[in-house]
Amino acid sequence: MSNKTNMKFGILCNFYGFPEYLDSVLQSWKDLDKSKFIFSAVSCKYDQYKEVGYIKEDKDTISILNSKYKDLFLKITSGEISNDSVSRNFALKPLIESDANYIWLLDGDEFYTVNEISKIVNFVEQNQFVDWFKINFKNYFNDTSHWVDGFNPPRIFKVKSSTNMRFYYENDILYETGSRSIDYKSLSSLEIPKSVSHVKHFSWCGDKEFLK
Repeated sequence: MSNKTNMKFGILCNFYGFPEYLDSVLQSWKDLDKSKFIFSAVSCKYDQYKEVGYIKEDKDTISILNSKYKDLFLKITSGEISNDSVSRNFALKPLIESDANYIWLLDGDEFYTVNEISKIVNFVEQNQFVDWFKINFKNYFNDTSHWVDGFNPPRIFKVKSSTNMRFYYENDILYETGSRSIDYKSLSSLEIPKSVSHVKHFSWCGDKEFLK
């Protein structure tokens, strides 16, 4: 078991479609202890967008990342067309190679406070026997004043030594050893209580064309 003070969190940033949120999303993360937090980012247009007729390109996100936040990230990856799992796998590899103990997913419409990050880290460190964690979000819709409850997706996954990790669908991970694959859903998990964190998530806000 890792020593609490030596735990390293790999923040996997999947950013596309909300360049106007980028500064606010990264505000609480950019000055954290670099020995405890490492960052990798990917920005790809999902193939689902093309399927539903959304043709607008987001070139601003990758431009902002490369110009303003280049020093924050181990690696910044961009691409033309991808999907959730493939995109996250691009950003996952550098975090694994840099000895992250946990992978923490951060999307471009999720707004953590410094206090929420600190309390989540403490919660995870106090429950090191657990393999993955759900985080509760305030799911905002239409505007930034109204939100609904009940959205608590998987967000933090333990890295297991001598085991390959890969995303196979959106937030879903497989642990692979040789020919054996284990779905994270069969492993131990905890939902991080709202008393620890209840994070803003602008899931259904922003560009009306994008949200259509």
